[in-house]
Amino acid sequence: MESSSKMVETIVSSAAEKDGEFLVPLSKERIENVQKAIDIHFEDLDDHFLITLQGWLKKSNEDGLAGMVRLGLLATVYLISLVE
Repeated sequence: MESSSKMVETIVSSAAEKDGEFLVPLSKERIENVQKAIDIHFEDLDDHFLITLQGWLKKSNEDGLAGMVRLGLLATVYLISLVE
């Protein structure tokens, strides 16, 4: 089982463009990449994962990385919709 940090990194990085940059809003292809990454790791997405993701969001916000915050919010909303 991957660590929560590694899973967050894997899922978030699946939304990056080929050059490693994040474009918001995400393209359809990037959204599909995130969905695939979540599907692959779905059974391991637990409270630790969500806490780690929340920590990334907080740090991104504190660092002024608005694009990363938006990406994280998208990932969070998607995860919540899967859980419910």
